[in-house]
Amino acid sequence: WKKGIEQPLVVVMENAFHGRTLGTMAASDGPSVRLGFQRLPGDFIKVGFGDMAALEALTAQFGTRIAAVLLEPIQGESGVLVAPSGYL
Repeated sequence: WKKGIEQPLVVVMENAFHGRTLGTMAASDGPSVRLGFQRLPGDFIKVGFGDMAALEALTAQFGTRIAAVLLEPIQGESGVLVAPSGYL
C-alpha cells in the first residue's frame, strides 16, 4: 500500500493455501482457513490456477492497480496440482 495505489488489488488462486500467518490466511481460498480472519485492506481477486488467459484479462482490465499475485508453483491444498508449462 506504500506504492500509493488508491485501491490495490491482490490476485490469488482458487483452491490455494498461502501459509499460516495472519496475512496469508486472509488471502487463502479455503473458508475453514479464513474463519475468524478479516480480509486485508484492498481487494482480492481469485482466478483459476494455471489460467493464463484469466491473468492476462485481469492485467488488461486493472493494470497498475494489481499490487501482487500470490501463487504456489505446486498446489498442495487441493491435491498435487503442478502449474502448466510456461505459467510461471
